[in-house]
Amino acid sequence: MKPSLLAIPSGRIAAVYFAYFGGLGVLLPFWAPYLAERGFSAVEIGGLMAVLMGTKLIGPPLVGWLADHTGHSMRWVQAAATLAVVLFGFVWGVDNFTGMALVMLAFGMAWNGMLPQLDVVTLNHLGTQSHLYAPLRAWGSIGFIVAAIAIGPMVDWFGLAVVPVLIWLALTMLWLITLTLPDATTPLPQDAAASFWQVFAQPVVPLFLLASFLINAAHGTYYAFYSIHLSEHGYAQWLIGALWALGVAAEVVLFLLMPWLLARFGAWGLFMTASVLTALRFLLIGLLPNSFTLVLLAQLMHAASFGITHAVAIGFIHRYFVGRNQSRGQAILSSVSYGAGGAAGLYAAGVLWSWYGAEVAFAVMAGLGLMAGMLLLGQARAMALVSRIDHTGG
Repeated sequence: MKPSLLAIPSGRIAAVYFAYFGGLGVLLPFWAPYLAERGFSAVEIGGLMAVLMGTKLIGPPLVGWLADHTGHSMRWVQAAATLAVVLFGFVWGVDNFTGMALVMLAFGMAWNGMLPQLDVVTLNHLGTQSHLYAPLRAWGSIGFIVAAIAIGPMVDWFGLAVVPVLIWLALTMLWLITLTLPDATTPLPQDAAASFWQVFAQPVVPLFLLASFLINAAHGTYYAFYSIHLSEHGYAQWLIGALWALGVAAEVVLFLLMPWLLARFGAWGLFMTASVLTALRFLLIGLLPNSFTLVLLAQLMHAASFGITHAVAIGFIHRYFVGRNQSRGQAILSSVSYGAGGAAGLYAAGVLWSWYGAEVAFAVMAGLGLMAGMLLLGQARAMALVSRIDHTGG
């Protein structure tokens, strides 16, 4: 009998995603302004954000290896959630770049390490109905929206000092919910005998990971300086939070439509379209921030720049890395694409912003987004394989 959302602990899975991305909904819009208020420079902010993102290079593979070798992904999600709560508390005890970087390093290892395994647990619960991933993952986006909308007025009222408090509260809620979520495993398919490195050696795999690296690096200036950029152009904090929420709301709609979009256009066509829209989005933000209409339009494009590319990437990994390879497969995606790509983009954003200003910083990121699509455009035969991705919707 095929599983449905009623046959799995869907409420608890949705709640975990809600809490995880609720914390992210506070951190992404307002962590950089919080650091700026504490006296960190643009280069230091870019470096600290890069350290946090760069922990995806180590945390997910480590947790993935432990999960694959013990067969208990949820156990390691719970351990990582516990460590995240404890380690983030040290934010209040440091007042220099080195100390903050060490806290971000330790906290990020735990925080970023848990998400790929949460995806594995969810997909294992769903079994052959992996296309139902999207409605569950959408609750993470809803959590982000709620947090991003709420945090703006709270910052206006109480100041940026409230930011780490709210992040810690979201982490605590996440930890408590993970303690109630059961594990799930799936039997090893007959065609899963290939080793992890045999799967990785297929030409399409490193090609796609490189494209995903570029598309995530392209978000560097956005993640580090979007809020500061809009603030410098007269946008109120509540409106900045609302704009972040708008982008993720568009992402929610995209996730719900993803099964149909994949069936209609294929992964190749969707990723190529997302690449072009990513470039357009960051050019609009960087060059025309005074046009509120265009800023709104650019935020709606988050559905493409993040939503489509993330959905295609999760589906790609789920198809190629099966059985005992699935935890490390999701971990390698998180490490190479979101970790290395995100860290490189954030660090470059700090340098570009400091040396050349907002326009150049966003323009360079637009170029990286376009390069991701051009890379795949030149590999039509390889991307024909990508278009065979199962309709995971995530």
